[in-house]
Amino acid sequence: TLDLVKEPPLQKTTWSSADATLWFWVLVLNADAGETSEFAFYRPDGSHMDTITTSHDTYYSASWWWIYYPIAGNFTQTGTWTVDYLYDGAVRSTSEFEVVSAFTDDAEADVFAGLPGSGGAGL
Repeated sequence: TLDLVKEPPLQKTTWSSADATLWFWVLVLNADAGETSEFAFYRPDGSHMDTITTSHDTYYSASWWWIYYPIAGNFTQTGTWTVDYLYDGAVRSTSEFEVVSAFTDDAEADVFAGLPGSGGAGL
């Protein structure tokens, strides 16, 4: 999801695998109609995961743009991820963020997965 906003969301650099969504924002100055903004995501192993692209519909002298992205099923590798912001095909900014496991030990992971011997019924 890509939105035009007046103020950016709070800065956050670490996300849990249990978080619902993550977000990224950028301040764009002098965006011309028809130019594109892209957010390209790269896994901890460096492989490309996805790119979100939008075309600006009008001229913006200054605007905050942010994206929301669901974590579940998308950010499946823990570690340091990278997101590139590209304006009209050129990388303008690169940021790193961490995705950490929601579980702190094997007992919690076993209960969540409902594995035999965990004492849990599973979820």
